[in-house]
Amino acid sequence: MAEYRTMTVEFTSLTDAQALALEDLFALWNYMGSAGQSRWTAFFADGDGNFQPGIRINGEKPKRCALTDMDKRWKRLMNVDDERPRPDDFYMIDFDAIAWALHRDEDPTPAVPRPAQPVLEAGSPELKKAIEDKQRKD
Repeated sequence: MAEYRTMTVEFTSLTDAQALALEDLFALWNYMGSAGQSRWTAFFADGDGNFQPGIRINGEKPKRCALTDMDKRWKRLMNVDDERPRPDDFYMIDFDAIAWALHRDEDPTPAVPRPAQPVLEAGSPELKKAIEDKQRKD
């Protein structure tokens, strides 16, 4: 059975909009936990804009978790729609993968993520080859 702990997370340097968005995300997490729902959720961290918070967890600077493969956390989202034709990189972390790693006593993976994979256009020969290569591996 999992052991539970309490974390105190403090944000500084948030705009009103950022604070409201984060609070909404946390409220959704509470709801999903009480309703027994599982979904990926996201927050757009506009670090080249004005999202540059100071964050402390239990009074300390946050640390990266190296128990799972960092490469698998970075994904590339292809052309979302006509308004945003460029691809976006996004980061996904699943605490279940970390829980399995904790219980398997695995050696931690390197703490530095590799760059995101190159974009492969839909229908391109490169994408077809990448899919075939992956299917052969699996």
